Amino acid sequence: MFEKLIDLFHPSEWLIGFDDSKPPRVKGNVTRAFVREAGDLLQKSGVRRARICGVNKRGKITLSFSGSIPKQLHQRLRNLWAAHRG
Repeated sequence: MFEKLIDLFHPSEWLIGFDDSKPPRVKGNVTRAFVREAGDLLQKSGVRRARICGVNKRGKITLSFSGSIPKQLHQRLRNLWAAHRG
């Protein structure tokens, strides 16, 4: 239910949910390489649960991060997205 509410107010092209006790949950079309490397970066940084969304803004996908992802990781994740977007 909560995810449906998020989708209403924050529509995204794709969404990845990370939880260190489960495989990543992926909604939409995003490369496996990005999911894997983003998950590795979050895990190495000690982030246990997180969300990354790809939001379409004027034809360009920008990333949106859950509050559990430290701001100092945002640019590194954007760089990974630039390298692995499909």
